[in-house]
Amino acid sequence: AAVELQPVACFFGAVAAQEVVKATGLYTPIDQFLYLDFFEALPEERPTDTAPQNSRYDNQIAVFGKAFQEKILNSSTFMVGCGALGCELMKNFAMIGIGCGEGRVYTTDDDVVEVSNLSRQFLFRMSNVKQEKSVAAANAIKAMNPSFNVTPYKLKAMPSTEGLFNDAFYESLSFVTNALDSVTARMYVDARCVYYNKHLLESSTTGVAANVASYWPHKTASYADGTDVYEGDGPPMCTLHLYPVMIEHCIEWSRDRFAALFEIGPANVRDIIANKKKFVMSHMGKRGSEIKSSYNTLKQVQWFLDQLDGGMTFEKCIKLAVSYWYTEFRDKIKDIVNVHPRDEVSDGVAFWGPGKRFPNGPEELDTNDATTMTFIISAANIFAVIFGVVNDPEDEEAGGPVPADDQKRDPEYFKRIIETIPVPEYVPSRLDEGDDKDEDGDGEDESKLSTMQEERKAYKELISHFKKRKMPKGLVVKPCDFEKDHDYNFHIDFIHAATNLRAVNYKIPEATRHKAKMIAGKIIPAIATTTAAVTGLVMLEMYKVVGGKTDLDSFRDSSSNLGLNSYLMMAPLAPGKAKKAMSDIEMCEVTPKPDGFTKWDKTVIAGTPATTLREFMALFKAQTELNITMLFSPVASEEDKPWSGLIMFSDYETEASEPHMDRPMIDYMRELYAGANVITPQRSYVELDVSCADDDEE
Repeated sequence: AAVELQPVACFFGAVAAQEVVKATGLYTPIDQFLYLDFFEALPEERPTDTAPQNSRYDNQIAVFGKAFQEKILNSSTFMVGCGALGCELMKNFAMIGIGCGEGRVYTTDDDVVEVSNLSRQFLFRMSNVKQEKSVAAANAIKAMNPSFNVTPYKLKAMPSTEGLFNDAFYESLSFVTNALDSVTARMYVDARCVYYNKHLLESSTTGVAANVASYWPHKTASYADGTDVYEGDGPPMCTLHLYPVMIEHCIEWSRDRFAALFEIGPANVRDIIANKKKFVMSHMGKRGSEIKSSYNTLKQVQWFLDQLDGGMTFEKCIKLAVSYWYTEFRDKIKDIVNVHPRDEVSDGVAFWGPGKRFPNGPEELDTNDATTMTFIISAANIFAVIFGVVNDPEDEEAGGPVPADDQKRDPEYFKRIIETIPVPEYVPSRLDEGDDKDEDGDGEDESKLSTMQEERKAYKELISHFKKRKMPKGLVVKPCDFEKDHDYNFHIDFIHAATNLRAVNYKIPEATRHKAKMIAGKIIPAIATTTAAVTGLVMLEMYKVVGGKTDLDSFRDSSSNLGLNSYLMMAPLAPGKAKKAMSDIEMCEVTPKPDGFTKWDKTVIAGTPATTLREFMALFKAQTELNITMLFSPVASEEDKPWSGLIMFSDYETEASEPHMDRPMIDYMRELYAGANVITPQRSYVELDVSCADDDEE
């Protein structure tokens, strides 16, 4: 009770905060004592070096000792993902000292900050919208702890980025931390941790429920061995993607655009009409990246007000919808292609490599396309409700929704209006996707400085414009509230159409209306209390990693539910061990050697670039007392590739292998597996699969 440990405070603070939420009548309050302890995280022996150091870490030193704190400061981790979990984890790292000495925290996330993230990803502010999450989070944390050493990346962790996240990179890490919302990505990182024998700290949340698991080399099973690693109805989507690859990304993007177009934008218009001076003053005096955020807000307000001049009509609502269609599905796609051409290379990796889809946009709006017309009809009708052109469909006394036979639902009527609207000229814009700062903080080049000066100038001109502009009088603006269950209000029509138009841009299979409605209506955001609690438990497992604990009974996996007051702690499963058994592949009994090896075990043969295939097989025999009967690269198991099924050596076909036996292995592999990149300068190891037998051919 004499000290405060940050992870424990993080966990119990979140539980207490959830109890405050329960005062609203939601979930089950705690009606008794709640007792939880974490004694297994304490050191085996009481440390003697616990004297205060007059540092921010004195509470931690009082429990674990100065030497332990030095280990924390010098520890390095790779945190994959920088959303809700990532923000909390990075904050925790900085508070307890991970990477604040000779260590470093590396983080990567290819996503950008969206407005919808701000309610649950607390390192981000409005000024960070459209910045890369990893960069924005790193800058925020440096302000909390200037000693925090962090390197942000803007890439996915995946096979195509292994040139950057290579052997030397993983070997420099103390442990790996996942902050992901994708099972596929978790499986990949798990495989990397098994390959490099690295601890993996894993966590996930779904509303008020959360799970924590720690995977220890040679001590526990890995993430891939779990029973719940497959996505059923889909994971909670807590990020938006600038470059979508799944239809779920398009659905959440559409839901976010609904909020910006029909909720946030009209609310700003309402506020500026009500009190122009107050609204404009709230956007004056901005600096740095805040200029961009205010400029975008003011530009949208200007776009709305230009249509409101002279009064609003349904035809103007159609014009707004058409203008927005060109902005999102033609102009912004062209901007992306202009900034990132198909052959671009970023950080030594093809920008449009695996994990990203190259987009294409139409030149003109096609009135014969049913999806496009649904988008225009739904957007125009929602605008008409917002600006009072038609009755609120929820107000039965005022007439209710637009009748089924009304021309406001008739595609032919819309086509006639659209034909009178000129096709807007495409004007290239700067792609708004990230921070203007150099990642290494080395300053801004002349191009960036010029861009910032242009932004400041445009921002000041817009402020000046609004100071002089007269506001429309007598206009009532009613921002929209998303309602998925009333089909007559056009909300799901808009979500469905926008989803599929974006899917077409990126060549993603389209969604049914039912799927768009189900996902848009039940997206489960990360709840702040749950996120804080689960990351506190992750940090307690991190103490055990840094402390070097080896007893399986000291580790804890957990399953918590803050709404139901359920907190289950359990020891993780031990890894599966190989045993003598019949093999369906070999069609015979296979004996493991050494007996009881696990997925964490591997044989490392030390060679040189000149080591031949014959020499390698001799080294393998000397080290394992086994003879290689078949040797190949794992890429040979890939389907429909030029290298599929190619074997380096087989004792069934020794004549085919003999010409290569005295060649350097790496030369032979480059030739045999050309195009598969099995040999690269960034790799210290070459992965090989073998079948082998002892001298008795067992």
